[in-house]
Amino acid sequence: MLPVLVVLTGLVYIFLIPEDPQLVKVLFKVIPMALIIFYAFLRLPERSFRTAFHRLMMTGIIVCILADAVIAYSFIAGLAIFLLGHVFYLAGFMLRTSGTRVKWFATVPIALYSYVLASQLLGALAGRGDTVMMGALLFYIVVISVMVLFAVLTGNLWVIMGSILFYFSDTLIAWNRFITDIEHSAVFIMSL
Repeated sequence: MLPVLVVLTGLVYIFLIPEDPQLVKVLFKVIPMALIIFYAFLRLPERSFRTAFHRLMMTGIIVCILADAVIAYSFIAGLAIFLLGHVFYLAGFMLRTSGTRVKWFATVPIALYSYVLASQLLGALAGRGDTVMMGALLFYIVVISVMVLFAVLTGNLWVIMGSILFYFSDTLIAWNRFITDIEHSAVFIMSL
C-alpha cells in the first residue's frame, strides 16, 4: 500500500494543493517523500544499518527531504542542503562502484550534458552579473554530475534511474528559475 500512498499523496500535492499558504504547500510536498523514506526503511535488509552504504543512502534521502522544505523559503540554502545530500549519495555509490570500461564511457554523455547545462545557466547568470550564484551553481552541477557518474558505476538500474531523474528534475528547477519559465514546471519537476 505504501507505493500507492506515495503516488496518491504526490498527485494531491501536484494537482490539488494551492501555492498559499506556503507552509501547507511544503507540508504536502514532504508527505510523499516521508512515505518514500518509510517504504525504503521497511525494504532494507535485516541489520542493514550496520553497512555504511545503507546509512549513507538513508541519510542522503533524509537530507534531501529537508532541502525540499528549505528551498521553498531560501533557494541558496536549499541548494546547499541538496548538495550535502548528493555528497552522501556519492559516498554511498563509491562503496558500490564496479566500474568497467563500458560504464566509464558514461562519463562522456554526463560531461556533455553538464557542460551544456552549465554554459546555459552561467551565461544567463553572467548577463545578470550574479557571480555568487554562478559559483554555487557550477559547484552544484559538478557534484551532481559526479554523483550520477558513480550511480552509473554501481551498475544498479534503480540507482541509475533515480540519479538521472534527480538530475533532470534539478535541471528543470534551474532552467525555470534562471533561464525561462517552463509551463507546468512544478508538475514536471515533482513527477521526476
